[in-house]
Amino acid sequence: MIARIHIRNFFYLSIADGISHVLFLGIVIYLARVLGAEGLGTVTFARSIILYLLLIVNAGLELYGIRAGSRDPRQIPHLIGTFLFLRFFLIILVSCLLVILVFFLPKSAETKQVLLLYGGMLITTGLLLEWPFQAVERMHILAVGRVLAECLFVFVVIGLIHESRDILWVPVGRFLGGAAELILLFLLSRRLFGKIRFEWAPSRWRDILKRSMPMGAGFIMVQVYSNMDNIMLGLIRSEQEVGLYAAAYKIVMAIVLAGVVYHKALYPALSRLSHQSIEKMNRLLVQSARLLVIFAIPVVAASWILAAELISLLYGREYVESIPVFQILIIKVLLMWVNGLTANAVLASDQERRFLVSVTLGALTNLLLNVFFIPHWGMTGAAVATILSECVVFVYFFIVYLSRIRISVMRDLRGLMAAVFSMGMVYILLASLIRQKIVLLIILCFVYFSILCIFKILDFKRILDVIRSR
Repeated sequence: MIARIHIRNFFYLSIADGISHVLFLGIVIYLARVLGAEGLGTVTFARSIILYLLLIVNAGLELYGIRAGSRDPRQIPHLIGTFLFLRFFLIILVSCLLVILVFFLPKSAETKQVLLLYGGMLITTGLLLEWPFQAVERMHILAVGRVLAECLFVFVVIGLIHESRDILWVPVGRFLGGAAELILLFLLSRRLFGKIRFEWAPSRWRDILKRSMPMGAGFIMVQVYSNMDNIMLGLIRSEQEVGLYAAAYKIVMAIVLAGVVYHKALYPALSRLSHQSIEKMNRLLVQSARLLVIFAIPVVAASWILAAELISLLYGREYVESIPVFQILIIKVLLMWVNGLTANAVLASDQERRFLVSVTLGALTNLLLNVFFIPHWGMTGAAVATILSECVVFVYFFIVYLSRIRISVMRDLRGLMAAVFSMGMVYILLASLIRQKIVLLIILCFVYFSILCIFKILDFKRILDVIRSR
């Protein structure tokens, strides 16, 4: 039963990602206070560069493996051996690129040291065997691995980082946590899938890379429009501004990842349905998109209203400049929840090139806007560039899927607009009268969901359909 498996997967991934991301956000808050904005900026800058290099190592193999393994689990032992071979050589290549990059990078010795130590992630993440368990929908195993890695990272950070000069322990802690997860999943993969079969088959490698590289190139483009702002801020402005920007961005991404968990849990089902029943796949896609949009809007509104309180509570007065940046970036939650869902549907349907076109448009938009905005408006300009890039991707996906979801979209759009407009008007009328923001939010949510019920958009039968439909 597809729905029950999907809900079970979502449950396990929600628990795992919920715990790991709460721990990660806690560590970011701790580091922000101990290292200061400049130290947090150094760590964020170095990690952003490593994330790009990891995408080269990934080369789209992970999603290719999930898709192929979910359709025919018998392929998994062969694919594991092939992928480990390929990634081993890619890690060597990318490690050489990292050394060359560090040599020419116009940054301090400390930043270069942090970047080199973060290079350990090329091994721990590059060789990590998460995708086989996703392919056979054993999400509880992933949950254990992710929580283990994050707990060990927390242990290292809390135990060894007490002042700004301890910054080098951050990448070391990340490496140790990743190594523990790598070993655990490797041992469990041997137990579940049997002996890993290593084969010297260059022709097979070329065939796999030919199919996976469009996905890999697409994720590089995603990284460009999701993370290039951190790198360009570090190169054009300062580590301090990167730290202020990262403080706001980390909260936003913690919220975004709630939707990403749903996307990951849904992907195997979409991949199967794309070959079994396009009608069922489209129905699941539309119902899921409706659900995500309904709940994303109040989340964005609440976060925008509570921006000052959130930043001050989590980071302190030093990060007050992050407040307007956070209020811009929070729009990313709505856009990424929808874009991520549609991207998964595109990839599950073997439409890698369409995915590549969408994210390339977003990446080029982000790059061009950052080049112009960051020198003039710094981190505020970077935030605006990020949102506009997501909008470009959203418009492209909307056009691509317009013929598929036109009826549902047009039927729901009026109700959503009425609910948002009503919520906005109530906020304008009551914001100066009600001092307690929590009380104000409760009223706004009541108005919003009431309008949705009136227009029969918040239909609990539809929600149950997402859960129970087969």
